[in-house]
Amino acid sequence: MNDLKNIKIFQNFQNRPLARFLFSWLPVVLWAAIIFLFSANPDPYKYLPEAWRYLIPIREVSDSSLAEWIGQLMHFIEYAVLSLLLSRALYKTSAASTKIPALVILISMLFALSDEIHQLFVPGRAFQVVDLIIDLLGATFGVYLYTRLKIEPLRHEDTKN
Repeated sequence: MNDLKNIKIFQNFQNRPLARFLFSWLPVVLWAAIIFLFSANPDPYKYLPEAWRYLIPIREVSDSSLAEWIGQLMHFIEYAVLSLLLSRALYKTSAASTKIPALVILISMLFALSDEIHQLFVPGRAFQVVDLIIDLLGATFGVYLYTRLKIEPLRHEDTKN
């Protein structure tokens, strides 16, 4: 019985325009804030657990190259998640369009560019073109994942009817 109430409450929540808008866009804003906070930190890798050293299969890796490798991986993941969330928000709050994936990548890259510019003002951080490239790859992967997981099943269902 409680499960049915929860579903009905969720459905009512989704039918309200403001609630639907917040439900769609709040995760995007929160994730962007997390990225910004990591960028504002002069040494964002100091909080990584010591155990990460042992998870990396390469044995002869220095602390600086490990931090660089983890940093690149984090950039990829951050922007893949950002583009997944942006895709979700745009598809939920706007008319479905074939232009949404390109728009998501554009928004992600503008945010990545602003993030790199922001790092120019953080002691110990710098603007890095390599990070922008990795951000682009992550954003593209996130859009690809979203379209494969969310759009493709709908297309297959449409062709069956």
